[in-house]
Amino acid sequence: MKKKRVLLLALLSFLVLLLAFHEITADESNPSDNEPFIIDAELKALDQFNLAKSYYSGDGVEQDFGVAAKLYREVAEQGHPEAQVMIGFMYAEGRGVPQDFKTAAEWYLKAAEQDYVIAFTCLGALYFEGKGVAKNYEKAAQLFHKAAEQGAADAQNYLGKMYQENKGVDQDYEQAVKWFGKAASQGLPAAQNNLGLLYIKGTGVEQNHKKAVEWFRQSAEGGYAQAQYNLGTAYEYGFGRLVQNYKEAARWYTEAAEQGDMNAQYMLGRLYDNGEGVEQDYLQAANWYRKAAEQGEKRSQFALGAMYDTGEGVIEDKKQAAFWYRKAAEQGCAKAQYNLGHLYYEGSGILQDYEEAYKWWRKAAAQGCARSQYNLGVRYDFGIETAEDKVEAVNWYLKSATQGYADAQYNLGVLLSEAEGNESLQDLQAAVKWYRAAAIQGLPVAQNNLGVMYDKGTGVERNFEEAVKWYRKAAAQGYATAQINLGFMYFYGKGVVSDYGSAVAWFRKAAEQGDVHAYYYLGNCYLEGIGVSRNKDLAISLFFKAAQMGHYRAITFFRRFAQKGYAEAQVIMGLLNYQGQGLPQNSKMAVMWLKKASLKGHSNAQTYLDAICHETPKACE
Repeated sequence: MKKKRVLLLALLSFLVLLLAFHEITADESNPSDNEPFIIDAELKALDQFNLAKSYYSGDGVEQDFGVAAKLYREVAEQGHPEAQVMIGFMYAEGRGVPQDFKTAAEWYLKAAEQDYVIAFTCLGALYFEGKGVAKNYEKAAQLFHKAAEQGAADAQNYLGKMYQENKGVDQDYEQAVKWFGKAASQGLPAAQNNLGLLYIKGTGVEQNHKKAVEWFRQSAEGGYAQAQYNLGTAYEYGFGRLVQNYKEAARWYTEAAEQGDMNAQYMLGRLYDNGEGVEQDYLQAANWYRKAAEQGEKRSQFALGAMYDTGEGVIEDKKQAAFWYRKAAEQGCAKAQYNLGHLYYEGSGILQDYEEAYKWWRKAAAQGCARSQYNLGVRYDFGIETAEDKVEAVNWYLKSATQGYADAQYNLGVLLSEAEGNESLQDLQAAVKWYRAAAIQGLPVAQNNLGVMYDKGTGVERNFEEAVKWYRKAAAQGYATAQINLGFMYFYGKGVVSDYGSAVAWFRKAAEQGDVHAYYYLGNCYLEGIGVSRNKDLAISLFFKAAQMGHYRAITFFRRFAQKGYAEAQVIMGLLNYQGQGLPQNSKMAVMWLKKASLKGHSNAQTYLDAICHETPKACE
């Protein structure tokens, strides 16, 4: 509809320009000596027309559309086609008179009945748009044909569009090229742009990007915004034998954007956003995105929402982010649908609503959004706000994984390898396949799991060297579980030469990240002096950290020694019981262990005991 509006406005602008320089002249080819009154009337009409023109343009008098309309009507009523077209135009635009397309059509018809070429085009445009008359493409095509055959460029352009779009005539791209070409050769910017588009696509003419760019340039230099946008695109992507030039792209986008072309506004905003062809400027990016977004351009609505979401170029405002995401999402923008779903899920800038979140994710997923498909998989996998359904989870993970989404590939591998409660889903070879796909993308947890599959020979032939390879990749990324697994490969000499020092080094890396198992294994190395010098105190410290985190074997270690009467172990058991770390909180049990340690003379046992009795007297009764 906007393209149609542009065509109509271009036509009307051309009409004003043409009539502004057109003078009414009396017919002097066959003067009649006995008709002086007719000549005087025509001269009077000429004066009125020229005066109307002055009031319309403000040339020599103060501009006044009302007076201009009155004078044009008076001349039009005398049967002068130029004035009839002009008063029709004023009704169509609502200048000096109330906008009334029906009256405009009536005046255009009067001029058309006198075979006035411009009237054919104007009346055809109303039939094309269905304004003031019932929409009738066939009638519009007939009128455009009459004008086009007489060289009217606007009519030729309209006719080209009708052949292109199968409106009022049988679709014929060669005819479209013909009529666009005629209008373009007369310098009509809209037709030059339309012809360029056909050359781009190779529709009705042999594809030729160079010629397309030539026509875009002619149109763009004529000030046609869509062509300026197209030329900017040609420079940005370097087609039509143009060298890629972001600076030139920015120049042409700016020309079009300043005329209000929303596509150019978006593209210009993107260049400012990325600092391509212009100095990076998030404020300018937000400015152009906003201009396009307010016109309904969905990519800009999404981009503006993202800027509010992150606080880039604007003050962070999740509510505004949700507003713009919704605008784009309602137009079918999958990225916006995903992000809007995320805001609903987090309750960020909008009331938390899981159902709304999944509603938008489902819409995005239906368009192939891999992240949304993954989120739906997670929902069914873990039964989030719905019944757990592993089969449905596999279905959504598979859709996402097939698109290369690493997290979905990993989760799919987990489901296929474990298949808890639904053994029919288990497919160990497929699990290896999906772990590998995610591992190749660098996902450390998948690299570790692939290593485990090779380590155990699950779903794949057992291969310690391959296991070490994948453990090492994950460990190098700081994945603690892989660091422990790699440590064990060195400890037992599987896939590598046995090296206790390297084993300890990897256990330590995992322990530095707070891994409970690493604390325990590293503690054992210090306790036994394997790969390091024996250090009982450090071993106990590491075991204590593991026990605090609930490590069963570490807790068992302290319980066993506490029961054997070791005061240090009794103190630790007391603290674990009192703090509820690794064990259920039990103040009475804590007091029991601390009393045992105190009786053995442990220096800190009584201090801890006094503190507990002060805080919870009942525990000491």
